[in-house]
Formats: sequence, structure tokens, C-alpha cells
Amino acid sequence: MSSRSSGRANLNAEQTLEHSVYRLIQVVTAGALLAMLLIVTGAQYQMVRDRFEVDAVALALHIDESIRPSLTTGELPNISDRFDRLQLPDNIARACLYDAKGSLLFERNGAGVGACERNVHLSAEARPAVATELDDASKVLATLHVFTTTRAIGRTVADAVMPVALLALILFLVTSVLSRRLAATAVSPVNALTAAAQALARGQLGVRMPEGGPSEVRALAQTYNEVIDDLLDTRRAAQSDVTERRRAPEALADTEALLRNIIDLVPYLIFAVRKDGRLLFANRAVAQAYGAQPSALLDPQFTDEYTGQRPDGLLFTQGLPPVDDEIWFTTPRGVRRLQITRVPFDGPSGEPLDADLVIALDVTEERRLQVQLQFSQRLEVVGTLAGGIAHDFNNLLTPIMGYSTVLMDRDLPEDAAAKIKSIYGAALKARDLVQQILTFSRNRDEPTQKLLIDPAEVLEDAMNLMRATIPSSIEIDFDIDADVPAINAHAGQIHQVVVNLCTNAAQAIAGAHGHIGVRLGADTDHVILTVTDDGTGMPDEVLGRVFEPFFTTKEIGHGSGLGLSVVHGIVTDHGGEIIATSKEGVGSTFTVRLPRSRMHSVAAVQAPAAPAIAHERVMLVDDEASVVRASKDLLENLGYTVQAFTQAETALQRFREDPQAIDVIVTDNLMPGTTGLEFAVAARKLRKDIPIVLMSGFVDDAAERSTSITVSIMKPVSGRELSATIQQAIRKDRAA
Repeated sequence: MSSRSSGRANLNAEQTLEHSVYRLIQVVTAGALLAMLLIVTGAQYQMVRDRFEVDAVALALHIDESIRPSLTTGELPNISDRFDRLQLPDNIARACLYDAKGSLLFERNGAGVGACERNVHLSAEARPAVATELDDASKVLATLHVFTTTRAIGRTVADAVMPVALLALILFLVTSVLSRRLAATAVSPVNALTAAAQALARGQLGVRMPEGGPSEVRALAQTYNEVIDDLLDTRRAAQSDVTERRRAPEALADTEALLRNIIDLVPYLIFAVRKDGRLLFANRAVAQAYGAQPSALLDPQFTDEYTGQRPDGLLFTQGLPPVDDEIWFTTPRGVRRLQITRVPFDGPSGEPLDADLVIALDVTEERRLQVQLQFSQRLEVVGTLAGGIAHDFNNLLTPIMGYSTVLMDRDLPEDAAAKIKSIYGAALKARDLVQQILTFSRNRDEPTQKLLIDPAEVLEDAMNLMRATIPSSIEIDFDIDADVPAINAHAGQIHQVVVNLCTNAAQAIAGAHGHIGVRLGADTDHVILTVTDDGTGMPDEVLGRVFEPFFTTKEIGHGSGLGLSVVHGIVTDHGGEIIATSKEGVGSTFTVRLPRSRMHSVAAVQAPAAPAIAHERVMLVDDEASVVRASKDLLENLGYTVQAFTQAETALQRFREDPQAIDVIVTDNLMPGTTGLEFAVAARKLRKDIPIVLMSGFVDDAAERSTSITVSIMKPVSGRELSATIQQAIRKDRAA
């Protein structure tokens, strides 16, 4: 049945029920009014009848009074005359007079009324209203029957009942109108219940009964609505359960996809592998490690390609116990160091799958950084050791250079003078070599102040160092163009650029016979340094990353990956650029372009000439007796008055006794007990304007920054260099 026909049926049913109730109320009302009317009619009829009987009795008494004398005397004509003149009321139908024998004597009939019966007995059967015997004292004279008329009774009753009937009709009409509304009100809860029940039958639980009306109906509505609420809750719970059941596969799929994405994004190799190498699952990092597509990992053909291989500690682990260790593993990016954890892998229900869960982390960079840290720590140790060696070596060179200059000033035979000059030249070269070692090996940040320098001199110094360190199987050629302009740069950093590029070229040749070419030239705007080697060369992917920090193709422990990145940083800091070109099997070329200075050349810095005869009083402090003797002889040879000490504490005590007796202090830095810097600070407290020269084979950062030091000079020095430095300190202190 369609919804429209069902709706019509429901409407017809509601109308039929309401109509039936309406009819029932009408029938009950009509019956009640009819009963009332009948009761009123019956009562009125009885009242009329009683009144008529009273009238009949009165008529009988009247007749009795009027004819009794005539009956006694037997004057029948007189009786007949009286009967003829007798006026019957409207409610008296007839009056019949019978003799003693029961025969009709006289009668008086109303209009339209039948005649009297001829026999008194027949008349008695007609049930007269009044039957009375007329007698004297001894006998019955006659019998009088008076009959009332039914029509008159009816008219009288009708006249009396008509207002009541009219009132009953009015009441019926009013009741009919009210009964329509009463029927609708009475049927409304039933209709609501019917509609709700029909909606429930159709599965529509949203229809509720109004909780109004009589208490019984209200209780029924409340009970019905509670049942509906329970059904709604049950249906919602069932629908929610069904919805959850329907969404469960989708939620499971979403969760699996989320977990898959998370596993693919973590930087770990995560996979489950059977003992035969077949993968149960694997993330993207595993695919990258094996150089395969992720979809190909679960293909049995992937593992079939590795059939017969030995266990590699990663996929192929047959016969290997669970581990938590590190392994070397070859990937498309080269050999990598992996930290792996491998444990037995069970199924969802705990059943053994004869498989392993492997989690591996690429720790190559971490291990490389550890090696670099160790290498940096070794460099720091080497720098400290080099400083100590330089200090001691410079102490040894100081008397050699000092006495060489003394002898060179004397008038010696030509052959002896030449030999003394050779000794002095060797000492100078040794001093330069020590300085280069310090510049190369000191593990500290160089001052960033840029000065006008001659790049050719820096290159020559660096090449002298490289010839001593690069294997003899590698030939070094360097060429410097004439009139190379000066540059504003830090000499130590440019020195490091040359050394790093030459070292990188030597490592590219890899110990074989080869050639390194170094050329220094210039164009209109730049000074150009070119370093070329005929080593192994680099592929394009390596060449593109050659200046990245910590990037190296060397094995761990054979390179920090910092050399070329440091070069790139220095060149960039100096406003220049570096370009690398390479070809595998041919070699590499690095071209450095640095901005040239506006000045054409570097003016030679000449030490101020020492006075022919000096007169200053000098306090000389050094823990090396040979240095003290040589320096004292040199200074006294130039006219200085020298007080020499090998212990800073003794010298400080002497200075405390008379600070004005000394014009300048010359002290070593690295000494047992009190250092030269501590001695200078203590002397400044005794006399603020005392010039102090720090003369040492190794000057650290603290000494260079100290305000207690007037000027510093590196050992070894000649007598004239030391004298010039003393005069510089005196002038500087006086100017301050």
C-alpha cells in the first residue's frame, strides 16, 4: 500500500471512529430524551385520565341528583328529557343509563362517539370511566356508566407534552452539536494512539502521544512514550553499532595507512624478514638502502636475486643470533655504518612466524663526527706539542742567530765570514720553518684582521712547507707571475688555503706518481691562484657537493670532510670565489679569485735602526741559560746595561726593591713557576709605566691580548731585531 492510500485509510479510520462515537452519543442522548418524553407523557396521561375520571364522577353525581327522584317515582319521560338536555364535557364520550335488569334506558353521546352498549354487561366490558348504581334504601334502581373519550385524553396529553417534546428536541440538537466536539475530544487520544501505533508499525518512531486528557489516557500516553524512547535508544544504539561496524574496516585501513606513513617517514630501516630473506613488510628506507622500488621489496623475485649470498647482517640473517650491534652495509650511496637491532618476530596472535623484526639506523654521520672530533682533539694535541717544540727549538736558535750576528759584525777572514753567514742563513730558514709549523698546526682561531700582504710571499712560504710534507713521488711545480698585486687578506688564512688545496691534490693522486701545478697570477680585478692535479678526478655528483662541510668520499679515519669547506669559507670571507672543475681519470683544478688591492705592491717593512750606542737599563728574564747568556751579550754589545735572571721570582724581587732602576723589561713567556705574563702583570702593579717586551718561542692568545705587554717578538731574534723592539716599546710607552 502506498503512503498516500495508507494516509487515506488512516483518515477514514479516524473519521469512522469519530462518527461512531458521535452516533453513539446521539443515540444515547435520543434514548434519554425519548425516555424522558415517555415518562412525561405517561405521567401527563395518568393525570389527564384521573382528571377525566373526576369529571366523570362529578357528572355521574349530577345525573344521580337530577334523575334520582324521577327514578324513584318511575317518571321516565322526565328522565329522558333530562338526558336530552344533558351537556357532556369534551372529555366525556357518553353516558349510559341501564335499568335494574341491565337494559339500556337512556344514553347521551358526544359528537362523533359511538352508541352505548345495549346490555350493561357488555358496557362493563368496555371499561367505563365511572360505573355507579343508583339505588334507594332497599333496591338498585338503575346503573350509570360514564365513558371518557380517548381522543380528548390524547389532545390534552399532547397539549401538555408538546412543550416538553419541543424542549427535548432543542436539547437533542444542542447535544448533537456538543457531541460532535465531545466525540472528537474523546476520540483524539485514541486517534493519537492509533496514529502512533501505525507509525510504529511502519518503523517511524518519531511519532509521540500527547500527554494530556484524563489521567488514564495521560498514563497510557506516558507509558507509550517511554516505550518509544526505549525503542529509539535501542535503535540509535543499534544504528551506532552498525555504523561502527561499517566504519571499522575504514578506520582500520586509515590506521594502517597512518602507521605505514609514520614508518616510512622515520629515519630507520624497519622491516620483518623471514629466515630465507623474504620480506613480510618494509618501509621506504629499506627500499632506498637496497636501491629498489618499495613495491618490489615484497616480490619473491627480489630475494631470489640474492640467492647464494652470505648473511649480510641485515636481510639475510639465517643462522645469526639476535643482535644489537653495528654493521657495515653497502648501499647505492656507498658503504654505510648501520646500528641494528634484530629480535624474533611473532604473529598477531603470538604464533611464531620464523621471522625477525629488524630496526636499523644509519649512524655513518655520527661515527664520522666522532672520528672528526677525535681528529680535532689530536690536532689540538699536535698544536700544543708543536708550540712546546717551537718554544724549545726557538730557544736553541736564539744563541745561534745572536752569536752569528756578533761574528758577522767582526772583521773575519772571507772564508770564515762566508761560513758564519751560512750559519745565520740556516738559522733564519729554521726560524721560518718553525713559524710555518705553528701557523699550520695551531688549533685556534686566527685573528680576522686583514692587512695588505704580498700573496707571492705567502705562496712561497706555503710551498716550502708542502715540499717537506708531500711525498717525493709527487712533483710540485709552481709559477708566480711578475708584479702580482697585493691583496687585503689575513696571511695565515691564505697560507691555509694554499696548504689545504695542495694537500687535497696530493690525496687525489693517492700515493702514485703524479704532478701538482700551482700558479699565481692576476687579471684586472683579481689575484688568481690555480691548483691543478692529475689525480683520479671526481664524478659530477661528487663535484656538486665538494664544498659541503663533512662531505668526503674517503674512508672513515682518512679525512674529515672539512678541508675544502674551510677553503670555501675563507675565500668567501675575503670577498672572492673558488671554482672546481674535474673529470674522472684526468684530474681536478681549483681556481681561487681574490680581489686585488688598489696599491700595486707591499712596501718593505724595515726595522728601525738600533742606536749606535744604547744606554737603557734592561732586565732580561728567561729560564733558558743559553738564551740569557746570548741575549745579554748581544744587548751589552750594543751598549745596554743588562741585569739577567733565569727565575721570574728572583727578577720580580729585584724589581720590587727599586722599580726606577730599570728602563725596560724583556721576558720569556713559558717559564716554570711564574710565567712571563704573570711576571708582567706583577711588574705593572709596581710601576705602571714600565715598558715590557715579551720575547718567546710561542706566544698564546692570552699574551697577545694582555694590556700588561707593550710589544711582543718571536724567538729567535738577532741583536739588532731585539734592540729595535726594545726601542719600539720605549717609544710606545712614552707616547702613552
